[in-house]
Amino acid sequence: MKKEENKYIVPAIILAVIIGGSFMMVQFSKQKSIEKQVNIKIEAEKELQEQEILAEENRLLGLAMCYDEAEEAWWEYIKNNGDEVADKEDFWEWNKHTGNEADKIKDRKIKQCNVMYK
Repeated sequence: MKKEENKYIVPAIILAVIIGGSFMMVQFSKQKSIEKQVNIKIEAEKELQEQEILAEENRLLGLAMCYDEAEEAWWEYIKNNGDEVADKEDFWEWNKHTGNEADKIKDRKIKQCNVMYK
């Protein structure tokens, strides 16, 4: 009877090793999958953060360019409606009304900039 009992022990041990090995491989594979998912999530968050930074930089650049255009519009109004000072290049004189109108144009453009880029 003892010999008959022993013939089941070896296959049972082999089966236990196979099942245990399979379980370990599944756990190892599962851990690798979790690590991969975490890395994908980290990379996605990093990419999103980089996109947000780039979008903010573009917004600020657009706002600065728009403000420059508002300043240029002010100068264009002054040049078109003021008087260039004789013998002085790029020197202009203007009356109060011209200055006020130029300021209004610039203020309108700045308000437009703030709506578009803020």
